Amino acid sequence: MTLLSGCFHYCPHLHPYSLVQTDLNQNVQAAFSSPAVSPGDIVYQQWWHFFKDPQLDRFIELSLSCHPSIELAEARIYWACDQAKIARSALLPHLFGVIDVKRQKVSRFAPGFVPGFPEVFTDVTIELATAVYELDIWRKNRSLYIAALDRMCADVANYEEAKLLLSTTIAAVYFDLQMALARKEVTKSRLLAREELLSLRQQQWRSGVESELPFYQVDTDVQLLKDLILQIEDQIATDQHALAALVGNVDCACALEGVPIVQPSAQFHQPFPLPVSLPIDLLGRRPDITAQKWLIEASCYDIKAARANFFPRIDLIGWLGTESIKLSKLFTGQTLIALGEATATLPIFLAGKLRAQLGVAQDELEIAIANYNNTVLLAVQQVSDALSDLTIASEREKVLDQSIQAAAALYQLTEQKFVNAVSDKLAVLNAFESLYIQKDLAIQVQLARYEAAVDLIRAIGGGYHECSR
Repeated sequence: MTLLSGCFHYCPHLHPYSLVQTDLNQNVQAAFSSPAVSPGDIVYQQWWHFFKDPQLDRFIELSLSCHPSIELAEARIYWACDQAKIARSALLPHLFGVIDVKRQKVSRFAPGFVPGFPEVFTDVTIELATAVYELDIWRKNRSLYIAALDRMCADVANYEEAKLLLSTTIAAVYFDLQMALARKEVTKSRLLAREELLSLRQQQWRSGVESELPFYQVDTDVQLLKDLILQIEDQIATDQHALAALVGNVDCACALEGVPIVQPSAQFHQPFPLPVSLPIDLLGRRPDITAQKWLIEASCYDIKAARANFFPRIDLIGWLGTESIKLSKLFTGQTLIALGEATATLPIFLAGKLRAQLGVAQDELEIAIANYNNTVLLAVQQVSDALSDLTIASEREKVLDQSIQAAAALYQLTEQKFVNAVSDKLAVLNAFESLYIQKDLAIQVQLARYEAAVDLIRAIGGGYHECSR
């Protein structure tokens, strides 16, 4: 599709952006230099299978089958299709059948009165075929039909956008739930260690070995960890409620509310397979960009239709039927009537209506181009941000893996010293706390990497590929 191909001598003030005007290509090439990204293509219709979690697959597929947002987008497609059918009807002749029965009394003194003609009679007229056809010389009706088709294509793209937004939102909430459950277990382990340390500090305080200050410091940590667990539990409940609402299936929603969700097991250990052709075909992968392109083309054809209103309208009218005041003679050859005519209507003065209609069509084109440019800039930003978040989160995971290994080694050595009576229990508990702090941080970074992957899938359009009209 060539943008602005149907503007017909109208030069808009705005022009569609090109990806060459952005830094997308540079950001994509920088991402390929990172081990977090590899050349490939995850963008197929069921991208969620990439994370290898049957429960996530079931939630997304249930949602896409019956969620109200999907049903609304689908209803808009049917509405646009019917609008296109209405516009198409103007391209064809309109045929009508008419039966007219009139009971009439004629004055004897009326001009043209024929002596012997009945004063009161019933006139029956049957028009078997009345045809009205507008000659679309200026292609107004065809332009309106093509514009309606373009808007239908835009609604199809919006339908795919609704599916993409819903599925990625479910995945993001699902991953947040998975990490919240993992953080809850880690925090519980930290709380047990802190409570044991609190007990030791209390014994030391009561025996006079230590002052009460270390006891209250550890007690503060214990209370903070208890509060953190409550916060995490609240987040878990919020995620479960969000999943129930996003899935939109009554059976599944009841299951989510009545039965605990199976522990999520999504996996994402390999590099993200990023399409090599991304900087080139991003405009065709994003359904929201495609929808804006169709709307630009529709506006171009609306301008042509508005221009055609300035020229004469030529209609062909014809009808064939029979007319008689006697029913017995109604279908004889002598009662046959026929008419054919051509009319031309030229607007002379409409108080500026036609020029205003043309101005509205041109303004709608400007608005469509501005919306397209905003969508392109947003898409470039989203892809760039997601790539940056993904690469940085992957680097942080490597750093934290090394930190966890070091903390685990320190904990093992400290515990071994405690077994050999070289170190005390306090050192063991502190090493354990340090290890699980690193694990908790690693879970949060892992969530950031999963969310970045989902954001990137959404930014490059999921499994959508632009289709023609």
